[in-house]
Amino acid sequence: MNSADAEAFEKKVDEISSQINGLIKGTVTVDDVDRKIQHLHNADAVKAREAAEKVEALRKYGRPGKGNSEGYVLFCKKCFTEYVGEVGSCGRCGNKKLMARKERLEELHTKV
Repeated sequence: MNSADAEAFEKKVDEISSQINGLIKGTVTVDDVDRKIQHLHNADAVKAREAAEKVEALRKYGRPGKGNSEGYVLFCKKCFTEYVGEVGSCGRCGNKKLMARKERLEELHTKV
């Protein structure tokens, strides 16, 4: 555990302790605590949804590239987009003639 994780953990402990003390003293209601917990759950759900949308966008629209890097399966020569998974056509320009990585690397080697 690094110092940033330790500080975050300590902050959570302090926050929970203050909520418990507030409940004991009567300065914090159970509804306030429930609202805070619900807000945290909603924030986690939003983060998870955004991460899933980012992965889906990468799959559907690919990433910009010239086809000379690692980690892609298909390449669109028309708009220079690399796809990390199998797709039927380019999500950016609609090109149906996508090149496999092996074909693209062979093409680049013939130009050298």
